[in-house]
Amino acid sequence: MNFTKTLILLTVAVIVLNAPEARSYYSAASVSISTVTDESARTEPVSPRAEIIPLDLTGKSICDGISDLSALSRTEVRDALFKYLLSGREYTLRGLSRFNRYKADIDGIFNKNADIPKEIRYLPLLESGYSPFAVSRKKAVGIWQIIAPTAKGLGLSITPLVDERQDPVKSTEAALGHLRNLNRYFNSWDLALAAYNCGSRRVINGMKRTKTGDFWTIASSRALRKETVNYIPHFAALSLIADHPDIFLIEGNPADTVQTETYPLQFPVRLKDLASILRIDVAMIRDLNPELTGPITPVGNSGYQIRLPEGSSEIIAQNEDSLYTVRYTSITTHRVRRGDSLRRIAKRYGVDANEIAFLNQLSRPYSLRVGRSLYIPRT
Repeated sequence: MNFTKTLILLTVAVIVLNAPEARSYYSAASVSISTVTDESARTEPVSPRAEIIPLDLTGKSICDGISDLSALSRTEVRDALFKYLLSGREYTLRGLSRFNRYKADIDGIFNKNADIPKEIRYLPLLESGYSPFAVSRKKAVGIWQIIAPTAKGLGLSITPLVDERQDPVKSTEAALGHLRNLNRYFNSWDLALAAYNCGSRRVINGMKRTKTGDFWTIASSRALRKETVNYIPHFAALSLIADHPDIFLIEGNPADTVQTETYPLQFPVRLKDLASILRIDVAMIRDLNPELTGPITPVGNSGYQIRLPEGSSEIIAQNEDSLYTVRYTSITTHRVRRGDSLRRIAKRYGVDANEIAFLNQLSRPYSLRVGRSLYIPRT
C-alpha cells in the first residue's frame, strides 16, 4: 500500500478512534496512533462526520471506491465504519474469522471470475457474517443469504438431506452468476448490489422515480428502503476493514482450520456412524460439510464427496463393511399417516423394516409420530 493510501486510512482511523464512544474500546490504541494528528486532535476529539477526506467517488462504482479509498469521501461510509469498529466490533471480528477460514476457496472462485470486482468477496460479511448456517427472518440461507426460489433458478439443490445454499463454494459460484446477470442488466455494480438486497423491481422503480442510474441519488430520494440505502455504505465499510485490519486496530484472528481431505462415499451413510468410526463429533462433520442437513449423506449414482479430517480415508477403508450397513443408491421419503406401522410401510415399499429403522435411527418399540417424514432406502 502506498504512502498516500496509508495516510488517508490513518486519518480516518484517528477520526473514529478519537471519538468519545471509542474510548472504552481503544483507550491504549488511540494514544499509539494519535501521533499522526496535531495537538488539537488529541485534546478535542473529531467527529467521524468531519469532511476532511480529499477524495471523490463521483462517477465510480463503490467497488472502485473501496479499492482507491474514495468511498471514504461519503459520510455514510464513514458512519458505517464507525459502527463496525465500535458497537459492531464483535460482529466484525467473528465475520473476519469465518472469512479467513474460507478465504482460499473464495479467492480461487474470484480468480476464475475476473469480471467480478474482488471487493465483492466481502459482501457475505454484511449478509451473514460469513456464516454458512445463517438463516434470516425471510428464510434466506447461507453466507450469501439466498432464498429458496432464487436458489432453484441458480441451480442450487435443496432436499431433506442437503441444502447447497449452505455450501460456501457452490453458493459463492451461484451468487456470482446472479450478481453478474444483475450487473449486465443495470450496467452498474452499485445498482446490481442494491438489487441483490431488495430485488430488481424496487431498483427499477427507484430509477424511474428519480430518472437517474446513480445509486446515491436514488438513495437520497427515499425511493429505496432504509436497509438498501444502508447496504452499499455498510458493504464498503466492512470491505475497508477487511482490507486494512491493521490500520483499524482489528486484532489478527487466524482461521481455526483443520487439515482436511475429501472422500468419495460409495453409499449413503449415517453421520452418527461415520463420526463413531473416525472418533470425532457429528458436529465436526457438519462443520466441515455445512450443506448436510439430514442424518445421512445424500444419495447419488456417483457417490458423495465428503470433506473429513486428514487421515480419514485410511480409517474408512478399514471399516467399510461396518460403515455401509445398508447399501442403497436412491432414497424416497414417506410421511407417516394415521394407522401406519413400520412393518406396513416396509411392505408398501418392498424393503426391510429393520433397514428403515436403522436409517432413521428409530429405537424399539417403534413409535411413529403422525406427520413425521421417514427416509426409505431403495436399491
